Amino acid sequence: MKRFRCWLGLAAFFATPAFLVAAAGRFDQRLPQDKQVIHALNRLTFGPRPGDIDQVRKLTVEKWIDLQLHPDRIPPNSILETKLKPLTTLQLAN
Repeated sequence: MKRFRCWLGLAAFFATPAFLVAAAGRFDQRLPQDKQVIHALNRLTFGPRPGDIDQVRKLTVEKWIDLQLHPDRIPPNSILETKLKPLTTLQLAN
């Protein structure tokens, strides 16, 4: 029984580096464009909303991330502004 545990421990010891080397190869490959878009939206937002995937595809992932990091570059949404205009509480002083 003691010999069996020894062999089992040696087998686990030698199998572990082979597993780590095999797993590391997966991260060297780039994701396809559609999976990159979904991955970025899942990681950098609360998940994709309707229309987000098309918007990121149109801009490319790199440009979309740059816009998210610099929100002053995002043009104002005129439709949103017209919907918010009747809300007088938004126009009150702080």
